[in-house]
Amino acid sequence: MSTTRRQVLKLGLVGGAGLAGYGLMGDGWAQAVTGALPLDAFTQPLQVPPVLDMTAGGAYTLTATHLTRQLHPQLPRPTNVWSYVADTGAVDVNAVPYRGYLGPTVVVQKGKPVTATYRNGLDVASYGGATWLPCDRNLTVGNDDAVRLLTHLHGGFVHGQMDGNPAIDVGYTQGQTQTVWYGNDQRGGLIWYHDHGMGNTRLNVWAGLAGGYVVRDEFDTGAATNPNKLPVGYGAGPGKYEVPLVFQDRAFVSSTTSGDMLYPTFPQDGVQGCSGMAGSAPYPYGAVNGPWSAEAFGDQGLVNGLVTPFFTVEPRLYRFRLLNGCNARTLRLKLVTAGEDTPAPPMYVIGNDGGLLPAPVKVATLTMMPGERYDVLVDFKDFTGRVRFKNAPLNGFYTSPAGPLTDFLRFNVGTVVTSTVNNTVPTTLVGGQLARPGAVTAGLAPRTINLREMNAGALHWWMGLIGSGGGPGDVDVPAGGFADSVTGSNANAFHQEIGERPAENTVQEWDFVNNTEDSHPMHMHLVQFQVVHRRTIGVAAASVAVGTLVNAWERGWKDTVAVHPGQITRVRVKFALPPVPNPALVALPVPAGFTPAGTSMHYDLQPGQAQRCFVYHCHILEHEENDMMRPFLVT
Repeated sequence: MSTTRRQVLKLGLVGGAGLAGYGLMGDGWAQAVTGALPLDAFTQPLQVPPVLDMTAGGAYTLTATHLTRQLHPQLPRPTNVWSYVADTGAVDVNAVPYRGYLGPTVVVQKGKPVTATYRNGLDVASYGGATWLPCDRNLTVGNDDAVRLLTHLHGGFVHGQMDGNPAIDVGYTQGQTQTVWYGNDQRGGLIWYHDHGMGNTRLNVWAGLAGGYVVRDEFDTGAATNPNKLPVGYGAGPGKYEVPLVFQDRAFVSSTTSGDMLYPTFPQDGVQGCSGMAGSAPYPYGAVNGPWSAEAFGDQGLVNGLVTPFFTVEPRLYRFRLLNGCNARTLRLKLVTAGEDTPAPPMYVIGNDGGLLPAPVKVATLTMMPGERYDVLVDFKDFTGRVRFKNAPLNGFYTSPAGPLTDFLRFNVGTVVTSTVNNTVPTTLVGGQLARPGAVTAGLAPRTINLREMNAGALHWWMGLIGSGGGPGDVDVPAGGFADSVTGSNANAFHQEIGERPAENTVQEWDFVNNTEDSHPMHMHLVQFQVVHRRTIGVAAASVAVGTLVNAWERGWKDTVAVHPGQITRVRVKFALPPVPNPALVALPVPAGFTPAGTSMHYDLQPGQAQRCFVYHCHILEHEENDMMRPFLVT
């Protein structure tokens, strides 16, 4: 008799305090793995990654590099990490060199295009044969140990072949380069870049391959004269009041001699599954366990690539650019005082994934799923001593198998203010917007996307997205998904025919229907959308008002949305494509990862369609890899 994951959780087998928990979706079992040596919280100062200023446009190169970094003073030795390193142009905003692993924050100006080259510079010892990080040969192209990197600009309004999505690009092995063109024709806001290589996204990001990308515009200039009088000075330290905070969780090997990260591996013949694409038989690892887990949760909280740092702040207003960069952990952030017995400063949400809101939203807690970003103001002027970001237990509709992880960041509030410029929370925000894509195109019914667990309870299980037709040109998808030739059951797996084919410039509504036990952060490439409502499965959409169960801070433009168990989350989206690059600026390159050029490894794309092909997926990285990711084609 199989044991459900909920039963496992009741037995306490999934990680709690001091453990790194690895949960399994659906019927099966979960396992707790001993995590790092005990590490004291708040023993090192916060740093921010270096800034790569590209506001004038131009070109830059980031090389994925194998480094070692001391991520906490008590780790026995520096940790092996992978990091995006700028070949030229990076400016360190700290007094001492950055000690974390995140790539530089690229800062661009709206309307100023850039050409980015991502080079796979990982040395041989950094590949899958290394002991500190596995390579999943179940899912990689060719089932080999070559870690293929494919960088995606999350939230970027870009052409499909510039997007870094595995529907149309097999990725880049050691020594190869991916060259892309970003028009930056979008509102100001925080987006981010991270690896999206097929089969190893969860591992490559866990190893460190991620970084911030800030778009400036006329309303969010980064200068003290900005029309909203927002705090400025990107970085950390005196006079730096606009601060990025990238939240991640990690586990480290429990050893007195190692500082390496821990990612779970499991036997190939156990009920963990270790499945290949769409539940196909696992690749024969032999005596080596396979690196498959349906969710990976660390027992240590990291901010900006350092374990539980502290940040010394002045008693004044700060702007924090928050990103949940975790593989799978949902965060519920709350500011608390040292003893949690006196009031802490409130947070004012001024923006989300797609830029500024029309007015600040005052909140006591802020829940963020993986991939989501929020722009927050905090005023420390009436507080002294210590305030910290506590990760509180989830509430409401949010559901996750993650064990508790409380500590991420502490603020040490000083007594001296070095600058009072832009030191007041604004009442309104010039240029802020609610998401309004326009009226739904006439004749288009809402499209239904079912979030499913496939083959639940069996050895080779997987997750799927089963879409429906929504307009002319769509491919009719069977109710249970396309039949899979490997497993013999209906799957609607990543590699099967493209069903969703929205016409360019149409406005559509997509209903994400969650038939699983957990919340999922659904992310769509290319577009940003309006969260229309949430409703219980079985309730007619006509009976639900716009804005039902949509939090005030979610009403701006979003590209990642929380979809809860037993609910339908409706989004409205316009499928516009970016303009063709100006030939005088840059030729439209075809990255070498296309095999063959003009098509893809799975789909029968015609010449010219690659730049119109994108993916949508769950942003729990373990979910998107097996197989909660599907392509769509803008026709």
